Amino acid sequence: MIPSISRNDPAYKDQQYWRGRIWAPMNFLVYEGLRRYDELEDVARKFAGKSLALLLKEWREKGHVHENYNADTGEGCDVKSSDSNYHWGALLGHIALEQLIDAEPFGRGLRFGNGRKNAGSVENVRLCGHTYEVVAANGLEIHEDGERLLKTDKPVSIRNFHREGNKVVFEIRTERRTQLTLFGAQECATSTGEFQQHRQDAIVLVVPRGTADIEVK
Repeated sequence: MIPSISRNDPAYKDQQYWRGRIWAPMNFLVYEGLRRYDELEDVARKFAGKSLALLLKEWREKGHVHENYNADTGEGCDVKSSDSNYHWGALLGHIALEQLIDAEPFGRGLRFGNGRKNAGSVENVRLCGHTYEVVAANGLEIHEDGERLLKTDKPVSIRNFHREGNKVVFEIRTERRTQLTLFGAQECATSTGEFQQHRQDAIVLVVPRGTADIEVK
C-alpha cells in the first residue's frame, strides 16, 4: 500500500497522521490512475486486493473503518489520531468493488470482472439505467434488471459493454479457453471463437485465450 510520505523519509517512522500513515483517499486516486492503463491491469488488481485486505483486517476484528492506517502493521487503533469510524476509509473497499463492476474510465460503457477466480460478488448496482448483480467465482455471471445476461465457465473480464441500437456490444478478455453463454440472445457475431450451441433461451460459444469482440441481438 502507499503511505502518505516516502518510506525513506525521516518522518515516516512516526506513523502519525500525515507522517507515514496510509490514507484511503490517496490510495483510491492511485488506483484510479492504474486502471486507466491496460498494461498495468495486473498491478491494479493486486492493489485492489491489498486495499480490501487492509480494510477487512480491523473490520472483522473490531468493526472499525479507520480514517488512516499504520503503513507497517495495517493497524488503525495504534494511534489516537485515527478515527475508528470514518467515511472515507470505506474507499479501500470501493476499490475492490470497482474490480467487479464500474464504468469504463476512458472507454465506452461498463466493465465487469477482473479475470480472477473468487474475486467476489456485488448486487443492486445501478449504472447506465440498469441494475446489475455480478458474481465472480469459478467464472463470471452477470444479471441485468433481475435477468441472467451472460455466464462464463472461466474467470474473465468484460470491457466496453454498451448498447448500439438493438445490439449489445462488448469485449471479453480471458487467459484460458472459455465457454460463454449469452442468455436471451437471438443472434451473435464474434471476432474470434466458435459457436457451440444455439438454445431456445441462449447462445453458447467458445472463446479462445485472448481478446474477442462480441455483438449480440
